[in-house]
Amino acid sequence: METNCPSCSNRLVVDDSKVPDTPFMLKCPKCQGTIKLPGKAVAVPSASPPTSLPPPPPPASAPAPASATPPLAASSMGPALVSLATSELGNGVSALLTRLGFSVETLNDDTVDDKIQRVKQGEYPMLAVSRSGVPKERDLYAVARTLSPELRRRVFLLMVGDEFKTGEGTQAFAVLVDLVVQGKDALNCDRLLSQMLVERRRLYQTFWDVEERKREGRM
Repeated sequence: METNCPSCSNRLVVDDSKVPDTPFMLKCPKCQGTIKLPGKAVAVPSASPPTSLPPPPPPASAPAPASATPPLAASSMGPALVSLATSELGNGVSALLTRLGFSVETLNDDTVDDKIQRVKQGEYPMLAVSRSGVPKERDLYAVARTLSPELRRRVFLLMVGDEFKTGEGTQAFAVLVDLVVQGKDALNCDRLLSQMLVERRRLYQTFWDVEERKREGRM
Protein backbone atom coordinates (compact mmCIF):
# COMPACT_ATOMS: atom_id res chain seq x y z
CA MET A 1 0.00 0.00 0.00
CA GLU A 2 1.35 3.43 -0.91
CA THR A 3 0.20 6.93 0.02
CA ASN A 4 1.55 10.42 0.75
CA CYS A 5 1.63 12.21 4.07
CA PRO A 6 -0.92 15.03 3.92
CA SER A 7 1.37 17.26 6.06
CA CYS A 8 4.74 16.93 4.37
CA SER A 9 3.94 14.94 1.21
CA ASN A 10 6.42 12.29 2.25
CA ARG A 11 5.86 9.01 0.40
CA LEU A 12 4.70 6.26 2.74
CA VAL A 13 4.86 2.57 1.87
CA VAL A 14 3.28 -0.24 3.91
CA ASP A 15 3.90 -3.89 3.13
CA ASP A 16 0.63 -5.32 1.85
CA SER A 17 1.04 -8.33 4.08
CA LYS A 18 1.00 -6.06 7.14
CA VAL A 19 -2.06 -4.09 6.17
CA PRO A 20 -5.03 -5.03 8.43
CA ASP A 21 -8.53 -5.52 7.17
CA THR A 22 -9.85 -2.54 9.15
CA PRO A 23 -8.75 1.13 9.04
CA PHE A 24 -5.51 1.87 10.93
CA MET A 25 -3.25 4.78 11.93
CA LEU A 26 0.21 5.32 10.41
CA LYS A 27 2.89 7.69 11.73
CA CYS A 28 4.99 9.62 9.21
CA PRO A 29 8.70 9.11 10.04
CA LYS A 30 9.59 12.47 8.53
CA CYS A 31 7.24 14.93 10.23
CA GLN A 32 5.85 12.62 12.93
CA GLY A 33 2.33 13.39 11.76
CA THR A 34 -0.38 10.74 11.96
CA ILE A 35 -2.51 9.63 9.05
CA LYS A 36 -5.50 7.32 9.06
CA LEU A 37 -5.47 4.69 6.34
CA PRO A 38 -8.19 2.27 5.24
CA GLY A 39 -7.68 -1.42 5.62
CA LYS A 40 -7.62 -4.03 2.89
CA ALA A 41 -11.37 -3.84 2.59
CA VAL A 42 -11.10 -0.31 1.13
CA ALA A 43 -8.56 0.49 -1.52
CA VAL A 44 -6.59 3.73 -1.32
CA PRO A 45 -7.26 5.78 -4.43
CA SER A 46 -4.12 6.46 -6.39
CA ALA A 47 -3.08 10.02 -7.00
CA SER A 48 -4.14 11.30 -10.39
CA PRO A 49 -3.54 14.57 -12.14
CA PRO A 50 -6.41 17.06 -11.88
CA THR A 51 -8.97 16.68 -14.60
CA SER A 52 -9.11 19.64 -16.90
CA LEU A 53 -12.44 21.36 -17.07
CA PRO A 54 -14.35 21.12 -20.35
CA PRO A 55 -14.32 24.25 -22.44
CA PRO A 56 -17.24 26.57 -21.78
CA PRO A 57 -20.15 26.23 -24.19
CA PRO A 58 -20.29 28.77 -26.97
CA PRO A 59 -22.41 31.80 -26.11
CA ALA A 60 -26.03 31.44 -27.08
CA SER A 61 -27.02 33.47 -30.04
CA ALA A 62 -29.16 36.46 -29.28
CA PRO A 63 -32.90 35.78 -29.66
CA ALA A 64 -34.47 37.11 -32.80
CA PRO A 65 -36.45 40.29 -32.24
CA ALA A 66 -40.18 39.84 -31.95
CA SER A 67 -41.94 40.31 -35.22
CA ALA A 68 -44.63 42.89 -35.62
CA THR A 69 -47.23 40.13 -35.78
CA PRO A 70 -47.32 36.59 -34.36
CA PRO A 71 -46.19 34.03 -36.94
CA LEU A 72 -49.03 32.46 -38.87
CA ALA A 73 -48.65 29.81 -41.55
CA ALA A 74 -49.86 31.40 -44.75
CA SER A 75 -50.89 28.05 -46.16
CA SER A 76 -53.36 27.55 -43.29
CA MET A 77 -55.15 30.88 -43.66
CA GLY A 78 -57.23 30.03 -46.73
CA PRO A 79 -59.53 32.39 -48.66
CA ALA A 80 -61.02 35.58 -47.25
CA LEU A 81 -64.07 37.36 -48.61
CA VAL A 82 -64.36 41.14 -48.26
CA SER A 83 -67.52 43.24 -48.63
CA LEU A 84 -67.27 46.64 -46.94
CA ALA A 85 -69.15 49.93 -47.07
CA THR A 86 -66.61 51.72 -49.27
CA SER A 87 -63.99 50.65 -51.79
CA GLU A 88 -61.36 52.51 -49.77
CA LEU A 89 -62.08 50.35 -46.72
CA GLY A 90 -62.24 47.27 -48.91
CA ASN A 91 -58.81 47.96 -50.40
CA GLY A 92 -57.26 48.63 -46.99
CA VAL A 93 -58.68 45.51 -45.37
CA SER A 94 -57.78 43.40 -48.41
CA ALA A 95 -54.15 44.53 -48.08
CA LEU A 96 -54.23 43.74 -44.35
CA LEU A 97 -55.56 40.22 -44.89
CA THR A 98 -53.12 39.57 -47.71
CA ARG A 99 -50.21 40.45 -45.40
CA LEU A 100 -51.50 37.87 -42.92
CA GLY A 101 -51.54 35.12 -45.53
CA PHE A 102 -55.14 35.07 -46.74
CA SER A 103 -56.11 34.73 -50.36
CA VAL A 104 -58.44 37.71 -50.64
CA GLU A 105 -61.58 37.88 -52.79
CA THR A 106 -64.14 40.67 -52.98
CA LEU A 107 -67.91 40.52 -53.28
CA ASN A 108 -68.36 43.18 -55.93
CA ASP A 109 -68.21 41.31 -59.20
CA ASP A 110 -70.36 39.02 -61.35
CA THR A 111 -69.79 36.00 -59.10
CA VAL A 112 -71.76 37.30 -56.11
CA ASP A 113 -74.27 34.45 -56.05
CA ASP A 114 -71.56 31.80 -56.30
CA LYS A 115 -69.53 33.34 -53.48
CA ILE A 116 -72.56 33.77 -51.24
CA GLN A 117 -73.24 30.07 -51.72
CA ARG A 118 -69.68 29.26 -50.79
CA VAL A 119 -70.06 31.36 -47.64
CA LYS A 120 -73.12 29.31 -46.68
CA GLN A 121 -71.05 26.16 -47.17
CA GLY A 122 -68.32 27.44 -44.86
CA GLU A 123 -65.61 27.72 -47.52
CA TYR A 124 -64.32 31.10 -46.31
CA PRO A 125 -62.51 31.06 -42.95
CA MET A 126 -62.42 34.87 -42.93
CA LEU A 127 -65.20 37.35 -43.72
CA ALA A 128 -64.66 41.12 -43.55
CA VAL A 129 -68.01 42.89 -43.29
CA SER A 130 -69.72 46.19 -42.53
CA ARG A 131 -72.97 46.53 -40.63
CA SER A 132 -74.33 49.33 -42.82
CA GLY A 133 -73.70 50.96 -46.16
CA VAL A 134 -73.54 47.69 -48.10
CA PRO A 135 -76.12 46.78 -50.77
CA LYS A 136 -78.45 43.99 -49.71
CA GLU A 137 -77.13 41.59 -52.35
CA ARG A 138 -73.60 41.99 -50.93
CA ASP A 139 -74.49 41.99 -47.24
CA LEU A 140 -72.07 39.36 -45.92
CA TYR A 141 -72.98 40.24 -42.35
CA ALA A 142 -76.58 39.15 -42.90
CA VAL A 143 -75.43 35.94 -44.58
CA ALA A 144 -72.96 35.12 -41.80
CA ARG A 145 -75.70 35.40 -39.18
CA THR A 146 -77.59 32.56 -40.88
CA LEU A 147 -74.71 30.08 -40.58
CA SER A 148 -75.12 27.04 -38.37
CA PRO A 149 -73.11 27.01 -35.11
CA GLU A 150 -70.77 24.39 -36.57
CA LEU A 151 -69.99 26.53 -39.63
CA ARG A 152 -69.88 29.75 -37.63
CA ARG A 153 -67.11 28.34 -35.43
CA ARG A 154 -64.99 27.94 -38.55
CA VAL A 155 -65.46 31.54 -39.74
CA PHE A 156 -63.67 34.57 -38.32
CA LEU A 157 -65.99 37.54 -38.69
CA LEU A 158 -64.21 40.90 -38.88
CA MET A 159 -66.47 43.96 -38.80
CA VAL A 160 -65.16 47.35 -39.91
CA GLY A 161 -66.98 50.62 -39.31
CA ASP A 162 -66.51 54.11 -37.92
CA GLU A 163 -69.08 53.42 -35.19
CA PHE A 164 -66.74 50.96 -33.48
CA LYS A 165 -63.75 51.25 -31.17
CA THR A 166 -61.00 48.96 -32.42
CA GLY A 167 -60.72 45.79 -30.36
CA GLU A 168 -63.68 46.60 -28.10
CA GLY A 169 -64.94 43.20 -26.95
CA THR A 170 -68.32 44.42 -25.71
CA GLN A 171 -69.14 45.92 -29.10
CA ALA A 172 -67.98 42.76 -30.88
CA PHE A 173 -70.21 40.65 -28.62
CA ALA A 174 -73.18 42.94 -29.23
CA VAL A 175 -73.01 42.51 -33.00
CA LEU A 176 -72.01 38.83 -32.82
CA VAL A 177 -68.62 39.11 -34.52
CA ASP A 178 -65.09 38.14 -33.53
CA LEU A 179 -63.42 41.55 -33.85
CA VAL A 180 -64.53 45.13 -34.51
CA VAL A 181 -62.16 47.64 -36.09
CA GLN A 182 -62.67 51.34 -36.66
CA GLY A 183 -62.25 52.36 -40.27
CA LYS A 184 -59.14 54.49 -39.66
CA ASP A 185 -57.39 51.55 -37.98
CA ALA A 186 -58.14 49.03 -40.71
CA LEU A 187 -54.81 49.60 -42.47
CA ASN A 188 -52.55 48.91 -39.51
CA CYS A 189 -54.17 46.48 -37.10
CA ASP A 190 -52.05 43.51 -38.22
CA ARG A 191 -50.86 42.64 -34.73
CA LEU A 192 -54.29 42.80 -33.13
CA LEU A 193 -55.91 40.68 -35.81
CA SER A 194 -53.06 38.15 -35.70
CA GLN A 195 -53.43 37.79 -31.94
CA MET A 196 -57.18 37.33 -32.24
CA LEU A 197 -56.72 34.65 -34.91
CA VAL A 198 -54.25 32.76 -32.73
CA GLU A 199 -56.50 33.01 -29.68
CA ARG A 200 -59.56 31.89 -31.63
CA ARG A 201 -57.67 28.92 -33.03
CA ARG A 202 -56.66 27.92 -29.50
CA LEU A 203 -60.24 28.29 -28.28
CA TYR A 204 -61.91 26.26 -31.03
CA GLN A 205 -59.23 23.71 -31.93
CA THR A 206 -60.90 21.03 -29.79
CA PHE A 207 -64.23 21.52 -31.58
CA TRP A 208 -62.52 21.37 -34.96
CA ASP A 209 -60.66 18.19 -34.06
CA VAL A 210 -63.87 16.48 -32.94
CA GLU A 211 -65.69 17.52 -36.11
CA GLU A 212 -62.81 16.24 -38.22
CA ARG A 213 -62.86 12.86 -36.47
CA LYS A 214 -66.62 12.62 -37.00
CA ARG A 215 -66.26 13.31 -40.72
CA GLU A 216 -63.58 10.64 -40.98
CA GLY A 217 -65.72 8.11 -39.10
CA ARG A 218 -63.33 7.87 -36.15
CA MET A 219 -66.03 8.68 -33.60
